[in-house]
Amino acid sequence: MRRRVVAALEKVWANCAGSWLKYTLATAGSIATMTAVGAPLIMGVAGIATDFAYMSMKQSEMQALADAAAVAATRELALAKSSNSVIESIAKAHVSNGMKDPEENIETEA
Repeated sequence: MRRRVVAALEKVWANCAGSWLKYTLATAGSIATMTAVGAPLIMGVAGIATDFAYMSMKQSEMQALADAAAVAATRELALAKSSNSVIESIAKAHVSNGMKDPEENIETEA
């Protein structure tokens, strides 16, 4: 009786191991599996790269506006010897005129 059980278990194990071996060595459908696993990773990396590029572009635009406003305020100070409030209003006007999106708010410190 014991030999029959052991023989039956060995046969089942051989069938399972054979099936597993066939599954691991199969090449049909491997491209679909690799695409299903890899596509979300590639899309995620592309999304992060797009966000980083957009953020860098916006940062460059804002830095250029700040630099231009500082130059305009410095010119006003050098040419007209204006007061701080006039220089601040010139800088704010320069920044607000240079912005593409009027919904963006920029706070300047005096």
